[in-house]
Amino acid sequence: MPGAVQAHWKDWSNVQVKQGEKGWAVILPNEVLSEKFGTLGIDGTKSVVIYNDTLAGWGDEGRSLWTFRFFGLNNTFILNGGIKAWQESGGEITQTVPAVQPVKVPKPQANRSLFASLEDLSSKLGAVNVLDVREDEEYAGTEDYGEKLKGRIPSSKHIWFKDFYNADGTLQSPAQIRARLESLGFKSQDEVILYCTGGIRSGFATIALQIAGYDKARNYNASFSEWAGTGQAIDNVVLKELK
Repeated sequence: MPGAVQAHWKDWSNVQVKQGEKGWAVILPNEVLSEKFGTLGIDGTKSVVIYNDTLAGWGDEGRSLWTFRFFGLNNTFILNGGIKAWQESGGEITQTVPAVQPVKVPKPQANRSLFASLEDLSSKLGAVNVLDVREDEEYAGTEDYGEKLKGRIPSSKHIWFKDFYNADGTLQSPAQIRARLESLGFKSQDEVILYCTGGIRSGFATIALQIAGYDKARNYNASFSEWAGTGQAIDNVVLKELK
């Protein structure tokens, strides 16, 4: 897309440690994010529109939006349907990489309400709605993506993150999303803590819930990769060696 700059969720997350180690995949401190956003020309004065291939991705666009919103940049948005929708509407595609003038980003105003820690979840377990947005097999404990143990957080309900998309890669309507959640007994006024492997899919799903009116939706950023290595209770456990 003309004028677009490129970034990946890993650019804004701690990937200097291995999966299973403390802090893996957790977003970087806001002072570090400020510098990184500045190198992309993002200073908060213009809206930021995020897009990717929603049909092939892992909800990366939602994880990126969640990162911006946590940082305090609220004039940030997702292009519904991603690059596919852009092309189908006649949008121009280019291979030209734009020159970017680094800028100074305003002091961040972190929105902590979007973030859940291990302590947040473990202290509320059994008294808060917990949503696992991984694949069916991960939730069942028969597959994993590198976590120390297989299984799920006790009392968690399940909706695969891709079930929040329509077949064309656009986001389902707020009413459709609410209907899915209400079928689990989740009311819009309830707090919902979401998790996946490292907070990428659940970052997207947190934004989807927020759009649907679940204002207390929070992303457990370190997610099951952290939970599985801290001695917390796990349902349907199958032991697995870390590589």
